[in-house]
Amino acid sequence: MLAATVAFSIDAMLQVPREIAASLSQDSPNQVQLGIATFVVGMGCGTLFAGPLSDTFGRHKIAIGSSVLFILGALLSARAPRLETMLVARTLQGVGAAGPRVVALAITRDLFSGR
Repeated sequence: MLAATVAFSIDAMLQVPREIAASLSQDSPNQVQLGIATFVVGMGCGTLFAGPLSDTFGRHKIAIGSSVLFILGALLSARAPRLETMLVARTLQGVGAAGPRVVALAITRDLFSGR
């Protein structure tokens, strides 16, 4: 689950751009693609903070906290009344997805050494 949140979040958006455009962005359907871009930007920003925070506060707390942030972003994105709201929620979701991804790699490196 820790490593799959990123793939799931991107793959889910690739399946339904027309439906999202029909409900949120009828005037400019191509802007729905920004949902993927804002997620990636949020994930990139979250990656900068997740590693140092997991070293300071512990892997478990950051994994749980960022997973909650990811779920919150997903819920807000699903309930968004406008495209702009969805984009902000997707950025939040990206920040939340960065934590489990970074923590999964850190746990692996903590437990094993070498190639």
